[in-house]
Amino acid sequence: MIHPVVTGLLVVAGLLCVPSYQGLAQANRPLESHPIMLQPVSSVQQWATFDFTGSNGSGSLKLGQPLELSITLGGMSPDPMPIVAICESADFESQIVPLKPDPRSAVMNAVATLVPVAHDRLAHNPRVSRLHVTFARSTDTKFERVLTRIIYLTTSDSKPAGESPASLTSHQAPSEDPSSEIDLAAGQAEPLPGAIPLINEEVVEEDLLPSRSLQPTLTYWDQVRDLLDRSWSRAIGHMSTALSPHTVHMQFRLYPGGRAQLLQIADGSGTAEIDQAGIQAIADAQPFPPFPLGVGNEPTDIHVRLQTGSKSGVRDFHTVRPQQLARPTSTPNN
Repeated sequence: MIHPVVTGLLVVAGLLCVPSYQGLAQANRPLESHPIMLQPVSSVQQWATFDFTGSNGSGSLKLGQPLELSITLGGMSPDPMPIVAICESADFESQIVPLKPDPRSAVMNAVATLVPVAHDRLAHNPRVSRLHVTFARSTDTKFERVLTRIIYLTTSDSKPAGESPASLTSHQAPSEDPSSEIDLAAGQAEPLPGAIPLINEEVVEEDLLPSRSLQPTLTYWDQVRDLLDRSWSRAIGHMSTALSPHTVHMQFRLYPGGRAQLLQIADGSGTAEIDQAGIQAIADAQPFPPFPLGVGNEPTDIHVRLQTGSKSGVRDFHTVRPQQLARPTSTPNN
C-alpha cells in the first residue's frame, strides 16, 4: 500500500509535467504556411515608337527647322514614379519631356518639340541627325534608366547660291567636341550602347515631287527595294569588311512623299562599319518615289535585312502599316 504522502507527490509531479509536454508539442507542430504576396512583374517587353507630328507630319525635315516628335512607351508596369524621355542630339537642344499615361490604352505618351541648335554651334551641315532618347524614372536626386533608343533623322536643305551640291556619298569627319551632346542620365545605370556618329554633307532638295502614279502596289515596292539595293551596293563597295558575310537588320518609316525617317538598327551586324553603311544606304537612296494611289496616304514602316559577302544585297524586305502594330515586331538594338 502506497503511503498517502507519496501519492500526493506523484499527483503534483504529473500536473507539473503537463505544461512541459504541451510546450514540446507546440514546438514540434509544423508552422502554418502564409501566402507570400509578390509584386506584380510585367511579362510584356518594353517598347517605344516615334512619329512626326504637326508641321513635320509629311516626313520632311529641313536643316534648322524645329521638330515635333510624338513618343510612345509601352510594356511598363504601373509605377508611382514619373517617367520622362530625355532627348539628346548634337543638332537639337537637349530636352526632358514627362510622359503621361494614355487612358485609352496601357501606354504612355509625350510630344517633344526639339529646337535646333544655333547655326554657329553646328560643326557640320548634317544630312543624318542622331537622336538619343533615354526613358527614365525621375526621382528627386537622379534619373533611373529604363530604356534607350537611338533613331536617325534625315534632313535636307538647299545650298546657298554659288555653292555646288554635295555628293551623296561624301562624308565629313565627326566633331571631336565631347560637349556637343551630354548624357543627362549618365552614371545612373548601365552604360549607353555604342552609337554610330553619321555625318554627311547636305544635299539639294528637289523643288517639285513627281505626281502620284497609278502603278500597282507590288511594282512600287519593288522599285523601292531596287533603289535601296543599289544604294547599299554603293555604301559597302569600298569596304574590305564587306567581303565577309554580315547582316544588319534596319527599319525605317517611309512617308507618302518619299521621305525616309526614324531610321533604327533593329539588329546590328556586330561591325560598326556595316551598321553605319545600313544607315547611309537608306539616307542616300531617298527621296523615294511618292506613293502611288494603290499604296495609300499613310506612312509605312519598312523592315529590311542588308547583307554583305557573296550574297550581298537586300534580303527580307517587308512593309508594315504602323496602325497594325500594338507594339513593334522587333526590338531595336542600338
